[in-house]
Amino acid sequence: MSNTTEVECIVDTNIYFQAESYQFGLMTVVLLYNAFSLKKYRKKKSIGKLPLVVSVLWVITQVLFWQPCYFLYYYDVPAANVVGVIEGIFDSLTKTFLIYYINARLEIVSDLSRASKIIWFAFIASGTACAIGGNLLFWIPVVFPNLPAYPSDYGNGLYLIGDAMIGLQDFIAAFMFVYNYSQVYNVSNFIDAHPGGKRIILPLLGKDATQEFHQYHTGKTVLAKYTKSLLIGSVEERKAEDDNTNDPTAKNFGSMITFADPSWYQAWKSPYYNDSHRRLRHWARNFIEVNVIPFVYQWEIVGKVPKELYQKFGEAGYLNGILGQYPWPKNVGPPPAGIKPEEFDVFHEQTLIDELARCASAGVGFAISLGPSIALPAILNFANKDLVNLIVKPVLEGKKTICLCITEPYAGSDVASIQTTATLSNCGEHYLINGEKKWITNGTWADYFIVAARTGRQGMTGITLFLLKREMVGLRTRPIACQGNVGSGTAFVIFENVKVPKENIIGELNHDERLGIIISTIRMARICYEEAMIYSNKRKTFGKFLFEHGVIRNKLAHMVRKIEASQCWLEYILFQIKNLSKSEANVILGGPIALLKAQATTTVEYCAREASQIMGGIAYTKGGVGEKIERIYREVRGAAIPGGSEEIMLDLGMKQALKISKANGAKI
Repeated sequence: MSNTTEVECIVDTNIYFQAESYQFGLMTVVLLYNAFSLKKYRKKKSIGKLPLVVSVLWVITQVLFWQPCYFLYYYDVPAANVVGVIEGIFDSLTKTFLIYYINARLEIVSDLSRASKIIWFAFIASGTACAIGGNLLFWIPVVFPNLPAYPSDYGNGLYLIGDAMIGLQDFIAAFMFVYNYSQVYNVSNFIDAHPGGKRIILPLLGKDATQEFHQYHTGKTVLAKYTKSLLIGSVEERKAEDDNTNDPTAKNFGSMITFADPSWYQAWKSPYYNDSHRRLRHWARNFIEVNVIPFVYQWEIVGKVPKELYQKFGEAGYLNGILGQYPWPKNVGPPPAGIKPEEFDVFHEQTLIDELARCASAGVGFAISLGPSIALPAILNFANKDLVNLIVKPVLEGKKTICLCITEPYAGSDVASIQTTATLSNCGEHYLINGEKKWITNGTWADYFIVAARTGRQGMTGITLFLLKREMVGLRTRPIACQGNVGSGTAFVIFENVKVPKENIIGELNHDERLGIIISTIRMARICYEEAMIYSNKRKTFGKFLFEHGVIRNKLAHMVRKIEASQCWLEYILFQIKNLSKSEANVILGGPIALLKAQATTTVEYCAREASQIMGGIAYTKGGVGEKIERIYREVRGAAIPGGSEEIMLDLGMKQALKISKANGAKI
């Protein structure tokens, strides 16, 4: 052999043979890893058959040229030189192609930031160059024996370096991924925008960050917000976090944290709910978690709920189910979730309002629900046929909005004292309305206004409801910035000689607003308990989880007893609404509903305070883990004041109690 002894050649060949054996084994592992494991990064992406075809070709070249090549080389067959160079170059390019193709097909490369892509391509290009260069350095002394001699181990070493660089591409591409709940998130484009700074994320790259993530974030809210842009798949198949929520009629439903949901969510027996309520619950939960919860904080920042959201609720039939009308009105579309009109009852409506309240924002809840629930029933029940045909369908489809205008700068809970006037014109064909309304939810953008105005003597009997349209001359609105209920379009409404046709007289006041507030505030109290319960079991002080401190368990226990008492009273009142005649309900339930409103709002106030105490500064901060508690605490007064303040409700409850007692023959 030229320029080498037989012993040197055997040593060189054996070294290279061993190296190639290791590379063959490594390549086989990499191929299998790509073919089976990396598929899980992209659930709906297949890497196709091309890598398999190329892999088979690679194996064939190794079998046909690899080992025979070195025997031919050993026996000094000239053809071995050319075969060796071709085999080495093909070997390196094949490995490079497979790694690049599979990663690109799985969108691992395309999901990297620009800087990461440059590093990735530089790494794979240099690896390929080293591998090819190593092959050439090994074979050049053989092909060109007259060149100055140098140890061929240089070529072996360079080849091994290049091959190793190529083989590491899977791991380089995956370096910028963070794992959470077995899901993989590419944060390379997000890392600099992270609100907590990139220093927090950097130590977690390529690691399971589930525990650290939930220490500082509200899991479902944040993940739902960023899943579309950052999630690239999962490391392994997993069940959904709440498997029970995949079954529409599951008796166990939700987070399974005791008392975090009403008892019927956790397989308690109840006379009020059946499978139709469970199906509706499942449908509403999915709808709210997809369309509302991930975006609440963003909407609060901009101070407005997008009109498109209201339209989504209309298109889905959600608005049809919060009208408070039983039996189901004939001029209203079908209930949502496939519920039959004849089986829809007040507990279905409660379920819809309760699930909507899980967004922990009175602003969002009021923006969606108050128009259909407290203003539109006046049209359905008391307006003439023309007005019903004009207004009901567009409002329930989410194309138009409506608001109720009762409260004034001079009269709140004391509705009988309102001063807005409606004066019949000399021609007797229309009324002229003058006055002001304040703190009108949805008033900023409403298309229709149900306005309470005085048409007769002082007191409740002299008040009439009118339908006004935004385009009427003399009607103006301006937004009011409030402590809470952000995004609900709270407005100051001014009427200056607004000419309203007689046909737009509606009729009586509707007080279903109180029930909606009760249902929502009890759910928000549960949210306070749930968030505090979760936080107390992952936050440590003095070497123990917060929950292990007796004082914390005491706070949680008091929250639960208030919540469950309120829930039981609510369900019992709803049962009466379902079974009593309307006239009986009007006589019997006015006082209890007023007392329950005071009970519910004081409960949410207590729970918001205690949750804030348990969670500390994190509940004092807008956004993040304590986002819901901060917002609920700020919105407590927005529940306690509208629909009748607590003091008025308590007083009304007692007056009604005395009145009913005497009517029943009690000797007091």
